[in-house]
Amino acid sequence: MKRYTLKQNHTAQYHLFEATLNVDGSCTSASKSMCKKMDYISESKFACKDENSTFLECAKLKRQVCGNCMQELYGDDE
Repeated sequence: MKRYTLKQNHTAQYHLFEATLNVDGSCTSASKSMCKKMDYISESKFACKDENSTFLECAKLKRQVCGNCMQELYGDDE
């Protein structure tokens, strides 16, 4: 199951990172956001949520979440 972490950049915009839930319960995030426009930072809004939970949390934040990251989340897998 894919997991996602949401992080806020210096302009107060949120970006999604693909994440991995480790066996020990810790979460490891990718070094670049899904849109490739934000580098990894340690602070996060949430970590290692599944796709449905990620969608619900991002919906609450509305336009504060990067549209390109959201498009990647629901992009075509073909």
